[in-house]
Amino acid sequence: MAGWIVINLSGIDEWIAAQQATGRPVVQISPVQASNLCPYVVPDNLGGARDAITHLLTLGHTCIAFIGNPTNSDIALRHAGFRQALAAHGVDPDEAPVASITWRSDYWTATAGAEATRRLIESGASFSALFAATDELARGALQELKRLGRRVPRDCALVGFDDAPVALTLKP
Repeated sequence: MAGWIVINLSGIDEWIAAQQATGRPVVQISPVQASNLCPYVVPDNLGGARDAITHLLTLGHTCIAFIGNPTNSDIALRHAGFRQALAAHGVDPDEAPVASITWRSDYWTATAGAEATRRLIESGASFSALFAATDELARGALQELKRLGRRVPRDCALVGFDDAPVALTLKP
């Protein structure tokens, strides 16, 4: 093994030091708290979400829903970008339908995305587009929208975030 890429872990300075002592480099991706012992890479969560919502707004969508767990640091920034884009285009972000996935421990899964989408629809929320904070949530949202007879993108546009491999297999 040449090295480690560690995702979303914090409090691992002792482990990082031990790996480095063996000559194995460590890089953190999107750490909850970055270690000063190794480099880290963080996606542009705020800007990426803002760009995605701006795209939906330029397509004419003015009622865009959000699903995700904003207690996660990455998702919190994606939610902030969502709100910023709405506000910048004259849409009140406080009026946007949101299904905050804080009631589940598996808040990043397709199952959570389907359940959040179902909760939005059952609440009577009206939306022509849905921003899912992860691609797995988008996968679940797509399954639930299809199950409920909503065609994507004709009846509801759908955007995920992460560019995860699962996004390559989703249709449309």
